Amino acid sequence: MEVHYQDLFDDLQTQARRIVAHCGSPWDPACLAFQENQAPVATASSVQVCQPLYRTSVDRWRKLHAELAPVIDWLELAV
Repeated sequence: MEVHYQDLFDDLQTQARRIVAHCGSPWDPACLAFQENQAPVATASSVQVCQPLYRTSVDRWRKLHAELAPVIDWLELAV
């Protein structure tokens, strides 16, 4: 399943429902308030997991496009 980060902002509920359905899980409205989940997170991204979605990362990669060009080309060939 492919999910575009930008699409999450445009319509979080639709995208969240798509993801949950793809996983074969029942829908839970708490999926829309994931940052309020009190379950412990034991990964390097634990700080990010507890934050709401934010737009500051959208298109951030573009300033590095020249440096990423070889990797982008390689990935496009792999598809």
